[in-house]
Amino acid sequence: MFDPTFMRYQVSEQTRLRQITCEIFVHEGLESALNIDRESFNTAHPHSVFLTKWLHGALRQLATAQKRLASKIREKSRGSVQHELVSDIQRTAHAVWGEESGDPGSAPPEVEFSESGRRKSAKDKDVYVFPRSSILTERPVRSTAKERTRASVLEEKLKAITQVLASFGLLDVLTRERQERLLKAIYQILDTDTE
Repeated sequence: MFDPTFMRYQVSEQTRLRQITCEIFVHEGLESALNIDRESFNTAHPHSVFLTKWLHGALRQLATAQKRLASKIREKSRGSVQHELVSDIQRTAHAVWGEESGDPGSAPPEVEFSESGRRKSAKDKDVYVFPRSSILTERPVRSTAKERTRASVLEEKLKAITQVLASFGLLDVLTRERQERLLKAIYQILDTDTE
Protein backbone atom coordinates (compact mmCIF):
# COMPACT_ATOMS: atom_id res chain seq x y z
CA MET A 1 0.00 0.00 0.00
CA PHE A 2 0.98 3.63 -0.38
CA ASP A 3 3.20 4.86 2.44
CA PRO A 4 2.96 8.66 2.86
CA THR A 5 5.86 8.62 5.37
CA PHE A 6 8.34 7.28 2.78
CA MET A 7 9.18 4.37 5.03
CA ARG A 8 9.43 6.63 8.09
CA TYR A 9 11.77 9.20 6.56
CA GLN A 10 12.96 11.27 9.54
CA VAL A 11 14.17 14.47 7.84
CA SER A 12 11.59 17.23 7.84
CA GLU A 13 11.10 17.96 4.15
CA GLN A 14 7.38 18.65 4.35
CA THR A 15 7.03 20.63 1.13
CA ARG A 16 9.25 18.40 -0.98
CA LEU A 17 7.72 15.17 0.27
CA ARG A 18 4.22 16.43 -0.58
CA GLN A 19 5.41 17.17 -4.13
CA ILE A 20 6.96 13.80 -4.95
CA THR A 21 5.91 10.22 -5.11
CA CYS A 22 7.75 7.06 -6.03
CA GLU A 23 7.18 3.42 -6.79
CA ILE A 24 9.64 0.65 -6.04
CA PHE A 25 9.33 -2.55 -8.01
CA VAL A 26 10.83 -5.60 -6.34
CA HIS A 27 10.77 -8.83 -8.29
CA GLU A 28 12.21 -11.11 -5.64
CA GLY A 29 13.64 -11.08 -2.15
CA LEU A 30 11.08 -9.27 0.04
CA GLU A 31 8.66 -12.14 0.68
CA SER A 32 10.23 -12.94 4.03
CA ALA A 33 10.10 -9.25 5.04
CA LEU A 34 6.31 -9.02 4.61
CA ASN A 35 4.18 -9.01 7.73
CA ILE A 36 1.33 -11.45 8.13
CA ASP A 37 -1.22 -8.94 6.85
CA ARG A 38 0.85 -8.72 3.60
CA GLU A 39 0.31 -4.94 3.49
CA SER A 40 3.35 -3.81 5.47
CA PHE A 41 6.94 -4.82 6.06
CA ASN A 42 8.75 -6.09 9.11
CA THR A 43 11.00 -3.01 9.48
CA ALA A 44 13.68 -5.02 11.30
CA HIS A 45 14.14 -7.50 8.45
CA PRO A 46 17.52 -7.00 6.65
CA HIS A 47 15.87 -6.67 3.21
CA SER A 48 13.44 -4.07 4.51
CA VAL A 49 16.28 -2.21 6.27
CA PHE A 50 18.31 -2.22 3.04
CA LEU A 51 15.36 -0.93 1.00
CA THR A 52 14.59 1.77 3.58
CA LYS A 53 18.22 2.98 3.62
CA TRP A 54 18.27 3.09 -0.17
CA LEU A 55 15.00 5.09 -0.33
CA HIS A 56 16.13 7.57 2.33
CA GLY A 57 19.46 8.03 0.55
CA ALA A 58 17.64 8.69 -2.72
CA LEU A 59 15.39 11.26 -1.00
CA ARG A 60 18.44 13.02 0.48
CA GLN A 61 20.08 13.17 -2.95
CA LEU A 62 16.89 14.55 -4.47
CA ALA A 63 16.53 17.24 -1.80
CA THR A 64 20.21 18.19 -2.10
CA ALA A 65 19.97 18.49 -5.89
CA GLN A 66 16.80 20.59 -5.65
CA LYS A 67 18.34 22.90 -3.05
CA ARG A 68 21.49 23.35 -5.15
CA LEU A 69 19.47 24.20 -8.27
CA ALA A 70 17.21 26.57 -6.33
CA SER A 71 20.28 28.32 -4.91
CA LYS A 72 21.77 28.79 -8.38
CA ILE A 73 18.50 30.16 -9.71
CA ARG A 74 18.17 32.57 -6.76
CA GLU A 75 21.78 33.74 -7.17
CA LYS A 76 21.33 34.31 -10.91
CA SER A 77 18.05 36.13 -10.34
CA ARG A 78 19.55 38.26 -7.58
CA GLY A 79 22.51 39.14 -9.83
CA SER A 80 20.29 40.22 -12.72
CA VAL A 81 18.07 42.26 -10.41
CA GLN A 82 21.16 43.92 -8.91
CA HIS A 83 22.54 44.67 -12.38
CA GLU A 84 19.24 46.25 -13.48
CA LEU A 85 19.00 48.29 -10.30
CA VAL A 86 22.58 49.58 -10.61
CA SER A 87 21.98 50.41 -14.28
CA ASP A 88 18.86 52.41 -13.38
CA ILE A 89 20.77 54.27 -10.67
CA GLN A 90 23.63 55.11 -13.04
CA ARG A 91 21.22 56.11 -15.81
CA THR A 92 19.57 58.64 -13.48
CA ALA A 93 22.91 60.16 -12.43
CA HIS A 94 24.04 60.41 -16.08
CA ALA A 95 20.74 62.04 -17.11
CA VAL A 96 21.01 64.68 -14.39
CA TRP A 97 24.64 65.37 -15.31
CA GLY A 98 23.70 65.72 -18.99
CA GLU A 99 20.87 68.15 -18.20
CA GLU A 100 22.94 70.30 -15.86
CA SER A 101 26.07 70.39 -18.01
CA GLY A 102 24.13 71.05 -21.21
CA ASP A 103 25.96 68.16 -22.89
CA PRO A 104 23.81 65.00 -22.91
CA GLY A 105 26.76 62.96 -24.20
CA SER A 106 29.07 63.77 -21.33
CA ALA A 107 29.50 61.52 -18.33
CA PRO A 108 29.59 62.60 -14.69
CA PRO A 109 32.86 62.32 -12.79
CA GLU A 110 33.59 58.93 -11.32
CA VAL A 111 33.26 58.41 -7.57
CA GLU A 112 35.55 56.03 -5.70
CA PHE A 113 35.66 54.89 -2.12
CA SER A 114 39.18 53.61 -1.63
CA GLU A 115 40.98 52.23 1.36
CA SER A 116 43.78 54.78 1.04
CA GLY A 117 41.64 57.74 0.02
CA ARG A 118 43.80 58.18 -3.08
CA ARG A 119 43.06 57.76 -6.74
CA LYS A 120 43.81 54.37 -8.24
CA SER A 121 45.07 55.86 -11.48
CA ALA A 122 46.78 59.24 -11.89
CA LYS A 123 45.42 59.67 -15.42
CA ASP A 124 41.81 59.94 -14.23
CA LYS A 125 41.16 63.63 -13.67
CA ASP A 126 37.39 63.74 -13.16
CA VAL A 127 37.27 61.49 -10.13
CA TYR A 128 36.02 62.14 -6.64
CA VAL A 129 37.95 59.86 -4.30
CA PHE A 130 36.97 59.46 -0.68
CA PRO A 131 38.45 57.28 2.04
CA ARG A 132 36.12 54.35 2.58
CA SER A 133 36.60 54.38 6.36
CA SER A 134 35.45 57.98 6.80
CA ILE A 135 32.20 57.59 4.83
CA LEU A 136 31.02 54.00 4.79
CA THR A 137 30.35 52.79 8.29
CA GLU A 138 31.64 49.28 8.54
CA ARG A 139 29.19 46.63 9.59
CA PRO A 140 29.94 43.07 10.55
CA VAL A 141 31.11 40.94 7.65
CA ARG A 142 28.20 40.38 5.30
CA SER A 143 27.77 36.65 5.22
CA THR A 144 24.78 36.15 2.97
CA ALA A 145 24.51 36.95 -0.70
CA LYS A 146 21.49 39.12 0.02
CA GLU A 147 23.47 41.27 2.49
CA ARG A 148 26.39 41.61 0.05
CA THR A 149 24.01 42.62 -2.73
CA ARG A 150 22.34 45.19 -0.49
CA ALA A 151 25.72 46.67 0.49
CA SER A 152 26.83 46.87 -3.14
CA VAL A 153 23.61 48.59 -4.27
CA LEU A 154 23.82 50.96 -1.31
CA GLU A 155 27.33 51.99 -2.33
CA GLU A 156 26.19 52.55 -5.94
CA LYS A 157 23.34 54.76 -4.69
CA LEU A 158 25.78 56.86 -2.68
CA LYS A 159 28.04 57.22 -5.73
CA ALA A 160 25.07 58.34 -7.84
CA ILE A 161 23.98 60.86 -5.20
CA THR A 162 27.54 62.21 -5.13
CA GLN A 163 27.44 62.59 -8.92
CA VAL A 164 24.11 64.42 -8.72
CA LEU A 165 25.51 66.78 -6.07
CA ALA A 166 28.50 67.40 -8.36
CA SER A 167 26.12 68.03 -11.28
CA PHE A 168 24.60 70.96 -9.41
CA GLY A 169 28.01 72.21 -8.28
CA LEU A 170 27.16 71.64 -4.63
CA LEU A 171 30.09 69.38 -3.84
CA ASP A 172 32.83 71.70 -5.03
CA VAL A 173 31.78 74.54 -2.73
CA LEU A 174 32.41 72.42 0.35
CA THR A 175 35.72 71.65 1.96
CA ARG A 176 36.98 68.10 1.78
CA GLU A 177 36.02 67.42 5.41
CA ARG A 178 32.49 68.74 4.89
CA GLN A 179 32.12 66.66 1.72
CA GLU A 180 33.03 63.56 3.69
CA ARG A 181 30.66 64.44 6.54
CA LEU A 182 27.83 65.14 4.08
CA LEU A 183 28.33 61.83 2.28
CA LYS A 184 28.60 59.96 5.56
CA ALA A 185 25.28 61.45 6.72
CA ILE A 186 23.61 60.52 3.42
CA TYR A 187 25.03 57.00 3.66
CA GLN A 188 23.74 56.60 7.20
CA ILE A 189 20.26 57.67 6.09
CA LEU A 190 20.33 55.23 3.16
CA ASP A 191 21.69 52.46 5.37
CA THR A 192 18.85 52.69 7.88
CA ASP A 193 17.08 49.34 7.93
CA THR A 194 13.52 49.46 6.75
CA GLU A 195 12.83 45.78 7.36
